Amino acid sequence: MSLALPLRGRLLAIVVEGPGDASTIAELRATPLVDADMKVVGPVAATTHARNRAATVDRNDYLVLVAAGTELTPGFVAAAVHQLRADASTGLVGWSLTGSPSGALELFVPLSACVVRHSAFHALGGFDADLPPLVEALDLGWRMWLGGYRVRSVGSPPPAPASALDPDQLRTGVALVLASVLDDTSIEPDAWADPLYANARIAASGRRRRLQADRRRGDGELLPMAHRAVAAWAAHDTRGATAAGVLAVIGAPERSGGRRRIAVVTADTLAPRMAGPGIRALQIARRLAADHDVILATTGRCDLEVDDVEVRQVAEKGLRDLERWCDVFLFQGWVMAGRDFLVYSDKVVIADVYDPMHLEQLEQGHDAEGERGRFDAVRNAGFVLNEQLGRADFVLCASAKQRDLWLGQLAALGRINPVTYDGDESLRSLLAVVPFGVGDEPPIATRSAIRGAVPGIGPDDKVVLWGGGVYNWFDPLTLVRAVHGLRERIPNLRLFFLGLRHPNPDIPEMRMAVETQRLAAELDLVGTHVFFNEDWVAFEDRQNFLLDADLGVSTHLDHIETEFSFRTRILDYLWAGLPILSTDGDSFAEVIRRDKLGIVVPAREVAAVEAALERLLTDDAFAAECRANIARITPDLRWSACLEPLVAFCREPRRAADVACLDIDPNKGVAPVRRGRRRDLEVAWAYLRAGGPRLLVDRASARIRRNRS
Repeated sequence: MSLALPLRGRLLAIVVEGPGDASTIAELRATPLVDADMKVVGPVAATTHARNRAATVDRNDYLVLVAAGTELTPGFVAAAVHQLRADASTGLVGWSLTGSPSGALELFVPLSACVVRHSAFHALGGFDADLPPLVEALDLGWRMWLGGYRVRSVGSPPPAPASALDPDQLRTGVALVLASVLDDTSIEPDAWADPLYANARIAASGRRRRLQADRRRGDGELLPMAHRAVAAWAAHDTRGATAAGVLAVIGAPERSGGRRRIAVVTADTLAPRMAGPGIRALQIARRLAADHDVILATTGRCDLEVDDVEVRQVAEKGLRDLERWCDVFLFQGWVMAGRDFLVYSDKVVIADVYDPMHLEQLEQGHDAEGERGRFDAVRNAGFVLNEQLGRADFVLCASAKQRDLWLGQLAALGRINPVTYDGDESLRSLLAVVPFGVGDEPPIATRSAIRGAVPGIGPDDKVVLWGGGVYNWFDPLTLVRAVHGLRERIPNLRLFFLGLRHPNPDIPEMRMAVETQRLAAELDLVGTHVFFNEDWVAFEDRQNFLLDADLGVSTHLDHIETEFSFRTRILDYLWAGLPILSTDGDSFAEVIRRDKLGIVVPAREVAAVEAALERLLTDDAFAAECRANIARITPDLRWSACLEPLVAFCREPRRAADVACLDIDPNKGVAPVRRGRRRDLEVAWAYLRAGGPRLLVDRASARIRRNRS
């Protein structure tokens, strides 16, 4: 077998005593390995305790287990070690009993010949002495999966009785193992009365409690895998009746396919009038419901009914019930904060961090009460995000720019490590760009919502739409001043603010909203050129406002929130085909400029906003060109396209190996900053390793000079 990676590491090979053990030991000692050291131990007694004791002789990287008389396929050990090295989350590699290709994921592999990651073997406690030897392979494979590891194959075994399990023993073994690891307490093996399994039955209840308490994977991952494994085994075995019996023992046939139970949870309001987070949660739930069983829930206010998704409001107990029900838990915002049952859940957890709320708090926190209020608001948001990013199996963000931000935060938390990197060098299987999208169907007006409907706005007026809330990180003041400057040149100019009162009662009135209304009143624009919709527009009615406008505007301040924001209101403008006036600096500015979707202006420059408004409202040819360009790019921005990375992940949802595996702790990468003499010793040792005594002397001299200056 050709290998892409050189073999390195220490291998401990254990040979179980029996006929032919001398030849097996000789064969292992003659196995050619490059840059790897293998120590052969044996023969050892064919008991669980003897093998567990032998495995603790030395600290090794990999443990090779071989039954006496087993004929090893040429290159088997090297190929197995290669699989373990290529994916640090793989804990066990052996021959496939189902004819799977090399490298395929397996439910379990025969212990007649296999290679185990040494740290995983000890993290799981070795072989289980409470089980009969004939089902140890099943048990070790299952416990690998429960412990967050994977089991893989390196080809099929040569024909030998040692690789086969008796049909009745296989069925009873599956039942024994499943009764100890699955949530479904209705699973009961038919053969409990068999004297062979009497001791195992006694041990199963206590063992079940321990495994359930420590498990790292939910039934949503394990049940489909169990059904597929047994079905594949049956396809390569003539004893179909036995396979049917095993499948009956596994139970839950409705869980055997690709349909998963997915909870989509937000803290935002779910109602006919809702803001960006609620809209995004609804669109995600609707798309996933086409292939899965989905519940959309909120810990906030809920007054929403949709045909294709179950929607509910949940308090603490309801949230716990939802976590127990689901296979995948997708959430936004503060849902995980203070809830250990989510942090330590064995379910697949997806964190949607499309809204960098810690950066928002830098501006929103200006309104916090007390001297420490703003500091606490920003710090707490950072703590909440770190908790999410430290636990999530999959992370969603809204743009390539945001992805850079979250990659940095993940790196600081130790989540960018050899395990996540070796699994996917691009890290897209950990952090994917899933933007806010536009509707798949074009908007259709059902009524006039602004022109002729709002007092002071006529059917022929030029309507500039501010399509969302007025928050502290926006700059509507410059826009209002620009409208004031244009009132003489474009007397029928009308600026309409779509909503001031946020639908989520937990979001307080923003200082910027108050200042905007005050400025418009001071300039005598209210009711003549500037109009405020005090309430929030219903989600299913917003297209009537969008289609009643001539252009959409988004002006904001030049600060850090702008740089990493994703303005969802601009997606609405694109959906409705509105030319856009936007301040420079956010992720959309370059798109608007590059694709000629409107005009980008510098921050806080009234004259530039005036000129842009005048051109967009009076140059019909330019406005038509912008609309044509918007129509060209909009198909790529539809929800169906934007959500594809999430849809693909949910087809085979999986725990992230670095937070699932028992012996891997990504937080070990976050070392405390030491001070004093201990810190000096650590730094000195680092200099010695990096450059020897000369580098250490140079650095020490430089430090002395700095201290003297």
